Amino acid sequence: MEIVIVLGKDLREVDGGVLMKEQMDKLSGYCWITVGMLWLTHTIAHLNYGALGTLAPFIKDELNLTSAQIGLFISATSIGSILVQLPAGVLTELVSIRKILSGSVLTIGLSAIILSRVSHFWGAILVLLIFGLAFGSINPAAAKTIMGLFPPAGRATAMGLKQTGVNMGGVLAGVLMPFLAVLFDWRNGLLMVGISEIVCAGIIYKFCRDPWEKMNDSPSPSSIFSKLRAMSFHKDILLAGGMGIFLITIQTCFSTYLVLFLTKELDFPILLAGTYFMIAFFCGAVGRVCWSALSDYFFHGRRKPVLFINSLFLVLICSLLGFVPLSSSKQWLILLLISTFGLTGIGWNAIWITMVGEILDRESSGLAVAEAFFIGTIGSFVGPPIFGHIVDATNSFAFAWKFLAISALAVIGLLGLFQEKTRVR
Repeated sequence: MEIVIVLGKDLREVDGGVLMKEQMDKLSGYCWITVGMLWLTHTIAHLNYGALGTLAPFIKDELNLTSAQIGLFISATSIGSILVQLPAGVLTELVSIRKILSGSVLTIGLSAIILSRVSHFWGAILVLLIFGLAFGSINPAAAKTIMGLFPPAGRATAMGLKQTGVNMGGVLAGVLMPFLAVLFDWRNGLLMVGISEIVCAGIIYKFCRDPWEKMNDSPSPSSIFSKLRAMSFHKDILLAGGMGIFLITIQTCFSTYLVLFLTKELDFPILLAGTYFMIAFFCGAVGRVCWSALSDYFFHGRRKPVLFINSLFLVLICSLLGFVPLSSSKQWLILLLISTFGLTGIGWNAIWITMVGEILDRESSGLAVAEAFFIGTIGSFVGPPIFGHIVDATNSFAFAWKFLAISALAVIGLLGLFQEKTRVR
């Protein structure tokens, strides 16, 4: 990191941006506290998102829904997330990041409370649209925060640590939500979770720090939209967004249908199925950190080779799930497959976000991530209903798992066209 003296001010040049040293020193004290707040934000968002899958057996029976309708719950969330992605990217240029994050968590908590009271399918769909708006606002702000706090060497690792909040949300969804549903019923369990999340919104607002706040003059809306227009057809952002479609399809189908697969097809008890769900997301947390460290310190900041290896494993695991006959007597094999799926099918996220954030300059990373997620979230909109329809049509999950294997192959094909920049360490 180079130190230069300009007009008597001590400045640091970091990855193409110049920040005042006193600002950097002030931020360093809050660096890991802020990462902790980002972790908490992701945990809350994905606890609620994962709950749609782990509570699916209860909701499906009470509201008399089909598997495809359960998939439409994820689609409703995805519509909200798609609609908000680009506006959220613009907001990262104009509004304090901690306001975006705390406001999103507040809305998520309120959505959980309202969802716990709905009594019909379309009411749930409306609530999940609102939840999707809050859910989709988080990634651009959180990614830009990491890009501002960390230089290229170590950035993916920090991103991976932050992203383990996604997995912790899945772990809690797998253990906490079925437990609360059995103990109190699913409605009261969701109500308690929503109230707790409103409290967490205040904590995030209090302790989160924005590395970009007051470092530069606020850009004008016209300059932001000019930048957005210029990057709208950037080849590598479009390719990364295409990868996102298939990767998000794989992850959302897995999280939505795993518990149904284990309970309905393999006759697992609900609490055991929830435990397997938890294990998958725990392995995903391990995967996010390990894949990120591998990228930073073994591949010297290159992201593409790591995502390629990850996708190869995904093809293998989804193919095995589709072709190998499974039963409740083969718990060791099921556990191995689900754990490995967690390492890959859930562990890819941090590397992909870091790769997207590095396509352009750091100041534009929020917009780049927003555009890639705008495209990629299409996967969570169309993937789960397709997966559910395959299950309903074939009365089996085997062909649905093969559909995910084909999706992983598509990621590998798009990676072959992607041109990764050489990162400065």
